[in-house]
Amino acid sequence: MPMTDYLCPACGTRFEHFFHQAPDTHPCDCSATAARIASLPGEARSRNAQLFSPIVVWVNDANPDQVSIPGRADEPVQSGYHAVSITNMSEADRVTKHLNNVSLRETINRRAAEREYWDAVTKERRDSIRAKIGGNPRAQALFKATCEYIDKRRERRYSKTLDPKGHFQALSFDSSNRDGYSDSDTGWRTRKS
Repeated sequence: MPMTDYLCPACGTRFEHFFHQAPDTHPCDCSATAARIASLPGEARSRNAQLFSPIVVWVNDANPDQVSIPGRADEPVQSGYHAVSITNMSEADRVTKHLNNVSLRETINRRAAEREYWDAVTKERRDSIRAKIGGNPRAQALFKATCEYIDKRRERRYSKTLDPKGHFQALSFDSSNRDGYSDSDTGWRTRKS
């Protein structure tokens, strides 16, 4: 069944209907008769990008690196925090980049402390094993090869690049409601990446 578009001359309402064989006129909600018009499928529906409601984050008054994301945008702000509304994509990108940098610093510090701890534990364990091996050359060669293998694996683990890859889910989910072309300065001719 094809979709057929109608336009009411009395109230200006445009609507669509499915018909097996579409009549030339159809009753409108305003009690007038709407005439059938030629159109492309889905032309009556708006295709502009939909606005999203602002995203709200709470920033600590004493420490701007400490950010809390409330469950709802209209929640009352906790004491010691102030609300920051994010109303466009560039602000969201700026806040996301800041939060990622804060998270990256924390992760680097945590990883350095973890490595320092495990280096101390490993040194203590190896000293104990060396004392037990004594002067046995075969055991010393095997122990040396094992230590080199473990050190390479640990170095690979601690040399991996860190990227928190944070994002606002609301914007990710919202992107499906937006046009593929999205730059108002160029007449919506710039393709989204």
